Amino acid sequence: MKTIRTHLSLIILCLTFLLCFKVHSQKEVKKVRIYKVWVELTNKTKQKGFLYAVDDKSLKIIRDLPLEKESEILIIKAEDIYQIRI
Repeated sequence: MKTIRTHLSLIILCLTFLLCFKVHSQKEVKKVRIYKVWVELTNKTKQKGFLYAVDDKSLKIIRDLPLEKESEILIIKAEDIYQIRI
């Protein structure tokens, strides 16, 4: 009886460890949202594309998806932006 109880406890312990590792090994997949933007510049020209990145100094957009080369990124300085529509 003791051996059956010991074996059962060992099996339960092993299964618990395996399930713990399986739960922690899965990574959550975040869905990436794609925003279409229209930018009017101070010189009244208009640019449109998909929002790539934003920082303090500039807005980065790409004209076509998918992005194949880094040279396809259009960098617009913050001081040149008159209006942005998302």
